[in-house]
Amino acid sequence: MSQKAGQKSRGNGEGSIRQRKDGRWEARITIGRSENGSQKMKYFYGKNRKEAAEKLEAYNNDTRKGIYIEPNKYTLSG
Repeated sequence: MSQKAGQKSRGNGEGSIRQRKDGRWEARITIGRSENGSQKMKYFYGKNRKEAAEKLEAYNNDTRKGIYIEPNKYTLSG
C-alpha cells in the first residue's frame, strides 16, 4: 500500500484509521488471532478522524496499563 504525499504512517501495533463510505471514521487494531488463524480486530468509530483516533489511543493506553477489560457476553442472574 503506497502513501500519499504528506500522509503519516502508523507504527506496527498502533492500528489504522480510515474514512468509511458513509462518512464516519473507523479506527481498527489487530488484537490477536482466532483458533483458525484469522485476525481478531477491534473497531472504534467516530464522527471525525480525531474522535476515532482518541478512542483508539485510549484503548492502546488502557491495554498497556493493563486496565482494559474486554466486554463479554455473559449475563448474570440472581
